[in-house]
Amino acid sequence: MASSRSLAADRGTPQDRARLGYRYVLQLAIVFALYFGAGKLGLAIPFTSSNVSPIWPAAGIAVAAVLIWGFQVAPAIAFAAFLVNFLTPIPTSASVAIGLGNASSAVVAGYLLRRSSDFQTSLPRLRDVLKLVTVAAVLTTTLAAFVGVTALTLTHTKAWSGYGSAWRIWWLGDAMGVLVVAPLLLTGRDLISVYRGWRLLEASVLLIAILVTSAAIFGGGSSPR
Repeated sequence: MASSRSLAADRGTPQDRARLGYRYVLQLAIVFALYFGAGKLGLAIPFTSSNVSPIWPAAGIAVAAVLIWGFQVAPAIAFAAFLVNFLTPIPTSASVAIGLGNASSAVVAGYLLRRSSDFQTSLPRLRDVLKLVTVAAVLTTTLAAFVGVTALTLTHTKAWSGYGSAWRIWWLGDAMGVLVVAPLLLTGRDLISVYRGWRLLEASVLLIAILVTSAAIFGGGSSPR
């Protein structure tokens, strides 16, 4: 009898289950919106060719989302990555493969980092940063690069002769996205607590200056990714 009550308590009330369901849907929506927006930004960066971008900030969003909310947000990553590429002139099969490859890369990174018992997602120590760089930025991004470039070459979007250079650009773009974006999202709460008052204003002005400068340097037209 006691075990039945315990099982019912573990399952929670219908209101609790509904609240968890709403929270999960909200998480999926947030991850999808952030990844899709970052993906469109990555496609708009010059020097892109056949959906291979030298900077892919969406990769950092994907890794951070998995580390913060768990593997259950993978469908949002996969669908957002698929839709970003589906809206470009490449075959649908390539878009599907890219979506699955990008999501798998983030999931594998999250799995390997979570298996490390002493890894802390807030990155308070140097060894946490080094693990994020080694695993998420250097190692697992090779999976997305392999799946994405292979899909593009198999669908004749890119030539096999350019496979090596396309793979390196894809890997570098994902690695840069993880290095730049993931730490900002993982340490966002601590940064907000530090930057208050005049520090917040100073950080905002600096961010605007960086964005304006980047737009002036890299905003001279775009080519299809």
